[in-house]
Amino acid sequence: MKRFSVASAALFAAIVVCQVFAHSPTQRPRPGPHVNSEVYGVASDGTQLRWIVYKPSGTGPWPAVVIIHGGGFHTGSPRECAAAGQDLAAVGFVAFAIYYRLDLDKLPGQTSTGQWAQQTDNAKMAVRAARKNSLCNGKVGVLGGSAGGTHGASVAIEHETSSLWTPGDRVNAAVLLSGAYDFSDREPSSHLPQQINDFNRYTGTTDLARQLSMSPVSFVDSGASPMLLVRSQSDPMPPGHQSAMLAKLAAVGARNYQSLTVPGSAHSFANWPAAKARAIAFFRTYLSGAPTPTPSASPTATQTPAPSTAIYPKGVWASMGAGATVPPSLAANKGIVGVIVTTDWDKIETSDGVYGWAETDAKIASAKAAGFKYFALGITDSTFNCPIWLRDELKAAGQTITFHSGQTYTFYRVPEHIYHGLVSATSPGGYYHAYICGRYRP
Repeated sequence: MKRFSVASAALFAAIVVCQVFAHSPTQRPRPGPHVNSEVYGVASDGTQLRWIVYKPSGTGPWPAVVIIHGGGFHTGSPRECAAAGQDLAAVGFVAFAIYYRLDLDKLPGQTSTGQWAQQTDNAKMAVRAARKNSLCNGKVGVLGGSAGGTHGASVAIEHETSSLWTPGDRVNAAVLLSGAYDFSDREPSSHLPQQINDFNRYTGTTDLARQLSMSPVSFVDSGASPMLLVRSQSDPMPPGHQSAMLAKLAAVGARNYQSLTVPGSAHSFANWPAAKARAIAFFRTYLSGAPTPTPSASPTATQTPAPSTAIYPKGVWASMGAGATVPPSLAANKGIVGVIVTTDWDKIETSDGVYGWAETDAKIASAKAAGFKYFALGITDSTFNCPIWLRDELKAAGQTITFHSGQTYTFYRVPEHIYHGLVSATSPGGYYHAYICGRYRP
């Protein structure tokens, strides 16, 4: 069996937030933190659970942040959150980006359904493991996006005692990006059919009352951990999810929760660049210093976050839009502290390993000429923005399986963890029929 790989085939998101100086706006990549992968636990069905560790430089222990990827409860990988892990490690947090059971793209060895509440159980296991890890100082936060935001909310609010969890295990702080908090929400949107499908499959029911009872918003009490809820203005996750969570937090008398709406229509970890400064300041507020005692039912910590040490200012940031220059109305708005310059992956990497920055540099120069001193640069990755050269290579290659009988099958878009599971399986044929056949396009 031959594995096809393209050096740049993995989707990427490059985000730079910096001050514009007189030299070229193109920035040199900074050295990354030490990264390694290790087992953090074993699920109830025997599935081995791993996480990717982003370790700061220097000597620990450090406050920890558990990172939970999104993917509609059925797909995704912690590698999608690499930028967040690197950013957190760069400012002194040890980050643990976790794999957890999913309800479609199952982990190697997973025999369970991956439905509610098995995924959250894995997140709880990760929080406990992080707190006990020698790299951690006892303070643990969580950063989750989309479905990962759902699980992040759960480890911040759930207070029922079980073999996996006690109220004292709740994280010290949570930053949630585009989380789904009410599975019964049916706000009309273009994404609603897919969201209904995801919620029905994950919960195993179509009964809305039952779905609501399984939702994070139904578990909130006054002892909920400090939370920062983030969404974009036109986020694919309907605004009702965030407003329902905020309303419930207020109704039960919870404290230390905040919300943030960022410009644009990004979702999940695509909102990290715009929310990063606020998120890091939030984590510093609640994860600094020695570990705290088990939280009481009514936290008494101040609601005022510590001053941010970000090198760029807080305030209103606005998207420059799709044009090549800053719109006059934006340039005339004195309330804007910085602009967000965006471009797409297919416009940057025009061929394999060849990058063109002229268009982006021109946009940044326009922002500088308009009088702005600060900007955020976002490179969008998605199936739609996948470069044509890469699409052609993927179509031509795929992954080929040859059986002893001589039969050969080629499949496309097989996730990395599924490939590794096949390679290490005791019975490759059995693994093929359980996890590949009928799931991926031949």
